[in-house]
Amino acid sequence: MAATDFNKDGVPDVAIVNTLDRTLAIHLGSTTGMLATPMTVPLPASITVPVAVAGISDFNGDGSPDVAVSGNNVVATFYGDGAGGFLSTTPGLAQLPSEPAAFRGLAVANLVESTATPELITFSPTNQFVFILTAPGVQFPTERPVLLSPQTLDVAMADVTGDGYVDIVGLNAAGVMAIQAGDGTGKFPSLVNSTAPNLAARLMLGDATGDGLNDLIVAGNNYVSATPSTGGNTYGSFIRSNTTVNARDLALADFNLDGMLDVAVASVTGPDVTVLLNQGDGTFAQPIVLSTISPASDIDVADWNGDGRPDIVVTKELANTAVVFLNTTGAAADVAVRLVARPIYKHLKLFVRYDVSVTNNGPDPLDTATITASLPAPLVAEPGECTPGEGSVTCDFGAIEPGGTRSQFFTVPTNLFSSGRFYAVTVRRTSSVPMDPNAANDEASRTCIAISPFLPPYCN
Repeated sequence: MAATDFNKDGVPDVAIVNTLDRTLAIHLGSTTGMLATPMTVPLPASITVPVAVAGISDFNGDGSPDVAVSGNNVVATFYGDGAGGFLSTTPGLAQLPSEPAAFRGLAVANLVESTATPELITFSPTNQFVFILTAPGVQFPTERPVLLSPQTLDVAMADVTGDGYVDIVGLNAAGVMAIQAGDGTGKFPSLVNSTAPNLAARLMLGDATGDGLNDLIVAGNNYVSATPSTGGNTYGSFIRSNTTVNARDLALADFNLDGMLDVAVASVTGPDVTVLLNQGDGTFAQPIVLSTISPASDIDVADWNGDGRPDIVVTKELANTAVVFLNTTGAAADVAVRLVARPIYKHLKLFVRYDVSVTNNGPDPLDTATITASLPAPLVAEPGECTPGEGSVTCDFGAIEPGGTRSQFFTVPTNLFSSGRFYAVTVRRTSSVPMDPNAANDEASRTCIAISPFLPPYCN
């Protein structure tokens, strides 16, 4: 299962392979989260065991998303028509003669930096290779094997080394992760192994630790783990979080809008999907259970109602249905506070002017924000745009749309500064509506020093 906008209406749609009736279905989405009655096409007879759909990309370069399906040693590519259907019910077929076994997974990325051509990788658990396919919809695509680990269960592609090039990562049940570092030309000259806990099932790549590097995130039997990337194809020890879920599928997104990547896990044994929140250090806890009634087969993430919050779509193969869970996380507006200090002349007198600015980083509109400045004694602000108090100044801001910035200022007479002394002024967000999901940018400081009574203070 995979989600993208097949009919170009700005709302995600869902592609699902049904192994029971052997069809590929496109469910058009809506802003309410309801999925329309699917448009289906039969799978080709040569795909005897369809086991994966992930190839959502524009393989033929016509601007419309296409779908690739793998099964046994065949990859079928259905070309989208841009209206929620396909150009033909007959897909392009790629036979992989070098691997007479059942392929079971797909991933898509642009492995060659100088081209815009997406490439697809697929793998079989019977040997140590994944296969890179260029032009997967033609009968004889360009095919390149890349060494991974024995009995690979899952594969993913992203830049995990921090060099800007796409890498390939494979996972087996023993928790061995083979990382092939890409060089941007489609070649993979460096193989490194890292570890996750045993009984691993699914692999995804994302920044679990908040350092800007994609980490190796694995879900397995009663755990989720994150193996941190430290750059340069080196990795730290895995960080294990115990769960009550024997994972069947895994999805990543910032579900609670706190700036950290969370996980959603579908269970092999139960009918539910469990969302686990990142605790800020690569561990996951605070489970939120979404009841799916019947067992979940696959999960994916997209924003159906356009509110900036990641929603979850779940397929239930036994029930032959798919359902969207809209994210109801409370509205949030990330308030970023900035302070600038500079000397000015006003009415022939010298002052330090402090400019307080608030930027709304979204995702929602900011209703109100209060920023409070702490002044060291004996500094006292003059009345102005902000309201002075004893040892403090309060600046009240009204509505700010996402991406917008507003500023207010206050001034302090320089005759209150003693020569040679440093005066640090700090401004902090003390309240805002709606909630602020990110405290890291809630305050700012500037320090000024008076050089002499006759010269302007120096501020930095």
